[in-house]
Amino acid sequence: ATYGLKFPTAKDVAAVAWVESKFNPKARNGISKGVMQVNNGSYDLDLNIWKGTSMLSQLYSTLGNHKASFLAYNVGLGGYKSGRGRDEYYRKVMDARSKVDITC
Repeated sequence: ATYGLKFPTAKDVAAVAWVESKFNPKARNGISKGVMQVNNGSYDLDLNIWKGTSMLSQLYSTLGNHKASFLAYNVGLGGYKSGRGRDEYYRKVMDARSKVDITC
């Protein structure tokens, strides 16, 4: 993946949405809701994608690289900092990113 100044890209967001919910806006897992599986999130598609995208952007600002941002998105910033980030999640996102067809 090539990253310049913009993170997350549309492909990144689509890849996370695929891995998290298979694009299901009604997905739920514990306190995570919606297409991006945002904790205490909304089922409103636009709001859920906005919140998930904002989270990825904030994590990138905090952590400074895309891999760490994806891992922290999955397990939370505290979980990432305590070593709970899983490379398997990152591989799934990168695989989805390579397959998703986004034209903006």
